Amino acid sequence: MHEAMKVLEEDGQTLRVVLSGRLDSSTVDEIEPALRARLDDGTQHVLVDLREVSFAASMAIRMFIATARRLQQLGRQMVLFGAQPLVREVFEHVALDDLVAIVPEADQALAMLASR
Repeated sequence: MHEAMKVLEEDGQTLRVVLSGRLDSSTVDEIEPALRARLDDGTQHVLVDLREVSFAASMAIRMFIATARRLQQLGRQMVLFGAQPLVREVFEHVALDDLVAIVPEADQALAMLASR
């Protein structure tokens, strides 16, 4: 697994994917296949922890959209949380929240998943 990504068991129904650093094209190229393999293998919903992400390039946005769509096909959900202000601005600019749920805090993300 890449050092910019850790996958943790949140509970039996939820995985927490912790991302860190710069999500630029080289980082995304490294973590996306591992993320896809890990998520295709499981049955859990996914929380993506962005608290330690300092930059998100267009490749990262594409990865989030593709991952959310894939999980939706599998009957699962993904929620992003904890985006830093600059990262959040990029997400808002491209209207990522129209396609992927984005909330400020982990407890909000867990509550959103629990209500689905």
